[in-house]
Amino acid sequence: YQYNLRPLLVNLKVLDLIASRLAAGGDVATAMWAGESSVAQWFWDAHIGAGAGGVSRARFSTLLAERQADQLRLGIPLHSFEVSELEPLESLIQDRICQRTEDDKVVFEHDLFGDWARMRILTSMSDDLQGFLSDRLNSPLWHRALRLYGIYLLEHVRDLDRWRNTLSGLSGESKGSGTDLLLEAVFFAADPLPLLNKVRSDLLEDDGRLMRRLLGRFLAFATLPDPRMIALARAEGHDEISVAAQYRRPNWTYWPPVLRFLHDHRSECVAASPV
Repeated sequence: YQYNLRPLLVNLKVLDLIASRLAAGGDVATAMWAGESSVAQWFWDAHIGAGAGGVSRARFSTLLAERQADQLRLGIPLHSFEVSELEPLESLIQDRICQRTEDDKVVFEHDLFGDWARMRILTSMSDDLQGFLSDRLNSPLWHRALRLYGIYLLEHVRDLDRWRNTLSGLSGESKGSGTDLLLEAVFFAADPLPLLNKVRSDLLEDDGRLMRRLLGRFLAFATLPDPRMIALARAEGHDEISVAAQYRRPNWTYWPPVLRFLHDHRSECVAASPV
């Protein structure tokens, strides 16, 4: 259902991790996987932070992820780390969490690992999230982590008040993107309909200001470029980027719960967001 997770969940390393855990008599509580935030939590606890060297492995992973986002580069040079910080790198390379490139840079084996590590950072910085993100939201690498953090609060921790407080703390013109990313967490969650119903009053406050922002973000991120129009633009010599931005089609997996919510509360929703 969540297409961005498919490459990871059929990754041989992850399948081996699950099979090894089951073969050893352990349990993999997939029934508790609500969505990506749950998979991220399980993967971190079982594969990065587990064992005697778990603390140093987790510390290096979050350090790499933070530097990637702050410096807007996926590969971080080896020489920018202290020697002591590099101690867990070999085991992370062996477990295919990190890679060392030919030009002596360190990257994550999968981009999702960086997103999940940055989500862990935001979780640990929850007491001063606004201060931590004040100079970081210009980096798109923090955006997905913040959306994941919102999903984590809604579907894993299931703490709606904490989500509301975080949303309020990031509100304001200078933090608009932070508010938008937390709003997106509602429709990017694995089961959006009950969450939409729970935050309905929040969305409708202030003459539906958040409802309009939510729907605007939904139309941008729950749609894909129309391939027919892209092909036509290519044949006619038009700018494909502008055509891709203007002509969209639904990314259908996200639409049914949102349409159901809008239909169930159509009188309120139309009044709040007539366009």
